Amino acid sequence: MAKRGPKGPSTEIDWDTFEKLCGIHCTKVEIAEWFHCSEDTIERHVKRHYGENFAVVYAKKAARGNASLRRRMFETAFGTGKGSVTMQIFLSKQHLGYLDRLETKNKNENLNYEMPEPTLIVLPQNGREKKSE
Repeated sequence: MAKRGPKGPSTEIDWDTFEKLCGIHCTKVEIAEWFHCSEDTIERHVKRHYGENFAVVYAKKAARGNASLRRRMFETAFGTGKGSVTMQIFLSKQHLGYLDRLETKNKNENLNYEMPEPTLIVLPQNGREKKSE
């Protein structure tokens, strides 16, 4: 049974589970919910256990998840991986900073040529429009 503190039973944190939750990019709210405690309790336990605040520890532990994602992407690229390529693309954009960027280059860019202003062409009426009298 957990020790009882001034406000109720103290929460015990399984640090391997905590690190795995960080590795799959769970939020602090989700981690607190997993351990049935408040976000402040998670903050205090992390500070006590690691000697650093939650944000610093989370960034370090979440980096392992990024490395796993990269590894899985390379495995898929070389034909040895399993899983959804679409999900890997989505997660790489969310967590690894990858972008879909279409770069277009003007073919006339190096020619010192200025494009002429567009000309307005007015077509005569074809006789089908009703004329107002």
